[in-house]
Amino acid sequence: GYAGKYAFQVFVEADDNGNTWQRCSLYYKKNAGNSERITDLNQSHTQNVSVSASFVQNLSEGDYIQIYVRFTLSSSSVDGGDGEILPASLFSGFRLIGV
Repeated sequence: GYAGKYAFQVFVEADDNGNTWQRCSLYYKKNAGNSERITDLNQSHTQNVSVSASFVQNLSEGDYIQIYVRFTLSSSSVDGGDGEILPASLFSGFRLIGV
């Protein structure tokens, strides 16, 4: 890709697979670096949950973004586990021109 400022959108819909979630968090990593939290949903859920967020990031040529979901259960935290990410989930991004 090209260097510049990029806008990203994330939408995650997940099935709890019978667990009770205390929190669902979205994170991103730039070039496999440190995780940056995008958003949290801090509510107990015993059914499907939807979380969405957007963020802007300056990227250099060759940079890449990874998205992570963390579910916090009443007893533990798991990255994308003990829940199923549903096909309705999406990640998109585009370069902002003139900014």
